[in-house]
Amino acid sequence: MDGFIFYWLSWVTVVIVYFFMKPSFVRTRLLVFSLVTIILSSFSFTWFFIEWNFAYFSFILLCLVSMMRLKKIQLAFGLIVSFVIANWLLIIHRAAYIEPVWLIWPPLWLVSSITILSLVIFFRHFHTRIYSLIGGVFQGIILTSMMNLIDPSLSVERYSGIESLFVLDVLSLSICSVICWTKAETVAKSLKENYIHSSYRSVQQNTKMNA
Repeated sequence: MDGFIFYWLSWVTVVIVYFFMKPSFVRTRLLVFSLVTIILSSFSFTWFFIEWNFAYFSFILLCLVSMMRLKKIQLAFGLIVSFVIANWLLIIHRAAYIEPVWLIWPPLWLVSSITILSLVIFFRHFHTRIYSLIGGVFQGIILTSMMNLIDPSLSVERYSGIESLFVLDVLSLSICSVICWTKAETVAKSLKENYIHSSYRSVQQNTKMNA
């Protein structure tokens, strides 16, 4: 059911932020962002064969905030990878309508898996991953819509583009996965540094004792 993952992850985020974060401006901002996004997701309109959900504005804002924290070279590289993500989204979504037999997984999990894998392989910076992810998904929406106009073999009734709740599922699942992966990388890096530091101190102590 489209939208289930988005709403589930959104409310889990609200619960975690409200009950497990200390009162602060960051906590308030995250709560407001999550609740406003949930409320906006109930409203949408169709324009140019695209179902535009008002919750998109929250993700566009998140993308712009990430862009402000990046250098020009990071923006350029992120744009290239986002175009790759957009084409994967187009190919998988079109295959779901035309040749669904070869799809081993449901389109949601296939798109999200390829997107997350691409972000982890090509980027190490958190904001670059978020920028490339959101940019790629929205480019994919536009490319899918353009396919209605370019390919006369696809009728609007049969191939009407990507549903907004499907997009929200992909975005929420991918962003949560990126956050978890980035946090795991940070913890692993910290443990590695502590291990190296403790090993270095142990070697120094043994050297002093032998001296």
